[in-house]
Amino acid sequence: MSWGSRHSAPPPQPFPLDYAAHLPKYNAEVLKKLARLWVGKDAIKLNKEACTKAILRGLADPPAVQAVLEGLSPFERAGLGLLKRHGQTAPTREFAVELLMLGLPFPAREQRPAYGYSRIEPFYGALNSLLGKGLVLLREWDQAYGYARGLQIDEYHYRPEVFSDRGLLTGVEVTPPTALSLTAVGGVGESGFALQPAAVVLRFVALVETLRKLGRIDLTSKGRPTKPFLTKLTKALGWEEALGTASDTPLPQATLFFFKLLQSAGFLRNGPNFSGIDLHPQANALFAAPYSAQAVAWIKGYRSLTRWTEYVSPDMWLEEDDESDFAKFASMRAALLMALAALAEAFNRGDRVVSADARHGVCGAGVRPRTGRAA
Repeated sequence: MSWGSRHSAPPPQPFPLDYAAHLPKYNAEVLKKLARLWVGKDAIKLNKEACTKAILRGLADPPAVQAVLEGLSPFERAGLGLLKRHGQTAPTREFAVELLMLGLPFPAREQRPAYGYSRIEPFYGALNSLLGKGLVLLREWDQAYGYARGLQIDEYHYRPEVFSDRGLLTGVEVTPPTALSLTAVGGVGESGFALQPAAVVLRFVALVETLRKLGRIDLTSKGRPTKPFLTKLTKALGWEEALGTASDTPLPQATLFFFKLLQSAGFLRNGPNFSGIDLHPQANALFAAPYSAQAVAWIKGYRSLTRWTEYVSPDMWLEEDDESDFAKFASMRAALLMALAALAEAFNRGDRVVSADARHGVCGAGVRPRTGRAA
């Protein structure tokens, strides 16, 4: 076959979110460990096929699922609830951070990857405890690569998503993280550092209406707004100087921040004939929803922001064309949002730990980053 007649290979595709598609990828020893959750110590006597059938049979039996859930630890149930809040899947690294932020004890497991390398991986310790029992699985691809498929991962993994069975998730409740235990403070006045929810909404309304008037949104090949378009948008909004020089919480490149947040939340879509992007028809409908519903959309967008970061040290270099360089910021945002949720739990519990100003930021999802930088 000549080079000219060869067809390019199709792009890799993720496996379905189904244990039946993933379990055959494990060897018998791994499956025996997973089957213990469903058949107990008898799993050691089963071969690979029998283990697979036992796991799938258990997942399809609601009473068996309920019995398994009742036998889980508080951390394991909360971990499944956390994944349920995401939907059915979650980014692996971010989910690992969120599990650590639950504030619940989990069993430590020593990690022993291949090539004789041995260490304890604290970052993925909580996630590995769920993987080790098969409560969650790493989502595989039809052209997978990386280490042999086992029950633990470290920072060199190549599986960007985790998932669980819908039946397991249906039977658990979404529970908040453990309330932060903080020393009470008094005499703290209103600082004005936090934005009221209505103020945040007005920013987005102004942005959406301005984008609608400007028409087509031109992007570069990397998915960023072109410089001429961003300049035009910045001038039309008139925010940049005021927000960038605010004495309390300066927000440099505020126009790009709010634009990327709108894009990350899914309110921009590809235009016809690859002519750029435009506003989603339902963008305005969100603003009529309760603040709590709006906060969910903006928090989701904030978590997945790319090409913009809260702050980058002058000593740190970010390669703007390398998505992996920005992944660490998504993990830190996940930790921040879990900490805010734990702080909200402290309020719900009645602790007077910070001022009412912070309460607006936590419960209204109106916290504004202190500094910012686009990359």
